[in-house]
Amino acid sequence: MPLVTMNSIDLFPGLAARDVDVGDGVRIHVRTGGRGSPLLLLHGHPQTHAIWHKVAPALGEHFTLVLADLRGYGDSSKPAGDPDHANYSKRTMARDMLRVMQSLGHESFDVLAHDRGARVAHRLALDHAASIRRIVLLDIAPTLAMYEQTTEAFARAYPRQRFMRCSTRPALARRRCALKSTCGGLRYVRRSASAPSHCRTDTAPCS
Repeated sequence: MPLVTMNSIDLFPGLAARDVDVGDGVRIHVRTGGRGSPLLLLHGHPQTHAIWHKVAPALGEHFTLVLADLRGYGDSSKPAGDPDHANYSKRTMARDMLRVMQSLGHESFDVLAHDRGARVAHRLALDHAASIRRIVLLDIAPTLAMYEQTTEAFARAYPRQRFMRCSTRPALARRRCALKSTCGGLRYVRRSASAPSHCRTDTAPCS
């Protein structure tokens, strides 16, 4: 029996696949098709553009769809991270999407985005407001308010959230993560080689 893989299944009949060069050696994989005004769709973590396959047919009746894999995801380029991780910042990823849409001839467009993609879309709207007509963000928490109001109960309930926040913001990490991490927070990675140095701590294990 032949092996069935995602590459052998066409989830988007009628939508063309292509890669778009956005500069710096990075190519963004997209699916395009449909009819109407342009609509950019951005997936969340840890997903790809494939998350839209059930709604794409209906949306394609009203919009010209551009379903993109964010850099680092799916079939898009995965460049090595810079020391400060700037090449995976939401600002950089938002610029990728702007260049994708411009290369396809869409100077202004709507955006529908989920989770991690919604954060990229938020940055896209802030940095390039003139290009965004309408925007819908799905399943995205108000990050600043959430972490400013973090309690021990929250940290215990969502330890991985605190680790992900710690990973790219060294100064904030030292101040807010390492010294205040709870038993359910970052201490379980304190000696892990995979943990960023600013997230490690020699604090004694929780009792």
